[in-house]
Amino acid sequence: MDDIFCLFQGHIDNVAVLKQQYGLNKTANEVIVVIEAYRTLRDRGPYPADQVVKDIQGKFAFILYDSTSKATFFAAVSDPFCLECSPVWLVVLLIFISDLFVYLLPAA
Repeated sequence: MDDIFCLFQGHIDNVAVLKQQYGLNKTANEVIVVIEAYRTLRDRGPYPADQVVKDIQGKFAFILYDSTSKATFFAAVSDPFCLECSPVWLVVLLIFISDLFVYLLPAA
């Protein structure tokens, strides 16, 4: 999973079902589930981005960066009572991750 980076906040309610669906071991955390969902759909062909999150249930927000395709994907639950999933959190995370990738990506 070295080519995909993910920052995740929140929780996934159906994480056990998704671990089984993607063939992950019991110790896999929510970040690994999100990365595997993205990787599976990416490798199967051109799927709409919303397919990555359609099976995920819970309150969460995440930003995923694929260094192979240089794609950035982010999603958040639309819940006004979920402070950890709020749009403000995503903006802060986007700023942080943009600075982080400056350090992660090799110099051209």
